[in-house]
Amino acid sequence: STMFNSHNLQSDVRLPVLTLSETEEYIETPQNIINYLISREVEMDEHLSERNFSEITAFTSLITESLYTALMFSWWLDEQSYQSLTKPLYSSVFGFPYNFLKPMEMRRYIKCMILSRYSLDDNVNMAEISKKVYESSKRCLQILSTKLAGNPYILGNVPSQLDAYLFSHLALLRSSPGSSVLKDDLSKLQNLEEYTLRSTRSSTQSC
Repeated sequence: STMFNSHNLQSDVRLPVLTLSETEEYIETPQNIINYLISREVEMDEHLSERNFSEITAFTSLITESLYTALMFSWWLDEQSYQSLTKPLYSSVFGFPYNFLKPMEMRRYIKCMILSRYSLDDNVNMAEISKKVYESSKRCLQILSTKLAGNPYILGNVPSQLDAYLFSHLALLRSSPGSSVLKDDLSKLQNLEEYTLRSTRSSTQSC
């Protein structure tokens, strides 16, 4: 398998993407990529208890509802980030006319998703929504930091699919030129910041 190549990306694919070299099929989103690896017997969780699996479900939901939502808000609904970063990068992946259509389509999708979680009013003050989104993501990071404590991984001494899922979000948070609010919140949680740096080094060395 090879990682996604922007030059052969189809217009209807949602990022991030794993491209299977043997079939040229796409696997989209972090959770689907993890499920694919598990189906190919890349086993990460054989050491876990039933309680651990319950924790994985709960924390995955928390990360999706809070951290993922905040990342999407930062990239797509923060006007400065959208115009200077997200729109140019996203447009460059697609050929004409999708380079004009897909950013607008994705932005509408993200706005609807976030409004459905925080408000039913399409004319709501986005500054208030922004405040709620970032408050939620800050709480999420604090909960994860508390759970991590002094352990090398979220569930103890051995990595699990939860670490893969969390790292896919924290790595984007740290490496993105945008999302300054999220970066500031992460930097104040030393153990979670060190966890992210350690996971980055490990993933780089294994490539």
